[in-house]
This record gives sequence, C-alpha cells and structure tokens, in this order.
Amino acid sequence: MVLGIDKVLGDSAMARLSDELIGRIKHEVSLVRLVEAKGFTLKPHGKDYVMCCPFHQDDTASLVITPSKNLWHCMGACQEGGSVVDWVMKTEGVSFKHAIELLKNDLPHLAAESNESPKVVKKKYKAEITAHLSL
Repeated sequence: MVLGIDKVLGDSAMARLSDELIGRIKHEVSLVRLVEAKGFTLKPHGKDYVMCCPFHQDDTASLVITPSKNLWHCMGACQEGGSVVDWVMKTEGVSFKHAIELLKNDLPHLAAESNESPKVVKKKYKAEITAHLSL
C-alpha cells in the first residue's frame, strides 16, 4: 500500500506553507553545512566553494556554492541551481513541500549559526532522512 504525502509527513504537509517559513529556511539553513552533511567535499574558491556536480558526469569542479547568497549553480552540463530547498528536492528526489518539511525539521541542526561540528550535523541529517524514508 502506497501512502500519500499527507500520511508520510502528517497534517502539516497539507497546510499552505507560509512565505515567512520558506524565506526563513532559505536564509537560515546553511547550504554549505547541508552539502557537507551529505558527505560532499567542498573546495574553497575565493569567497565561494566548488565541487564536482553530482547531477551529471563531471571531471572538473563545475558546481559553485555562494555562501553569501546561500545559492548553488552548476556551470557545467546540467546548468542546475537554486537554494537549499532546490538542493534537497534534487538530491533527495522529493517535492517542494517535502523538502521544506525536511529542512524545517533540521533547522536547529543545520542553521548557519549552529556550532555543531560537520560530523554531528551529518549524523543527525542522515538519521532524519532515514526516518522519513522508512515511513
């Protein structure tokens, strides 16, 4: 039996997401910490970070993360890009609402001002994703 998104995420998934919540998540969840928590290695490149794009065959670091804007963009073949929400949607294969719910649940652990080490953040993020996927 396949459960609907409302059963997986609870009643909050069916409610309209406020623009304030979406903006807060896009601003407060550090894309750099999120990407590192997923196990990707970032290399400093001036004020930005670069890595090989995980969305296509990439031999050079074509994906750029700009921490000051909290955005990412692939300068290579796929030309994908966006915010932390877009990153979660693309890497996890989930809808916009599901991505917001995942990030909302992790906000205390992944907020830009968090003092937790990347290892602790990675462990908590993996546990949260595993919990959501096993429902």
